[in-house]
Amino acid sequence: MPKARTGYQVDGSLANDVASFGGADYRNMGVPDMELSKYITAVPREEANLEAEGGETVYGDLNGDNFPEHKVIKGPRHSEGGVP
Repeated sequence: MPKARTGYQVDGSLANDVASFGGADYRNMGVPDMELSKYITAVPREEANLEAEGGETVYGDLNGDNFPEHKVIKGPRHSEGGVP
């Protein structure tokens, strides 16, 4: 299959391959890669607004980017102090 260049279409779709960036994703140039984790851990107890148990999950906009995240809480059970 032929490779698309800027302004050309291949199989009915436009593939933007900017040669000056060596085909890299030019939209993310200079943006550091985020480290993704499926886990969330404790915060200082005085800053916490709830106590969870290791193995429970949390779902919501945790990082303020207006997209929901789903994380597994890592830490001890409630009977062992829980996870603030």
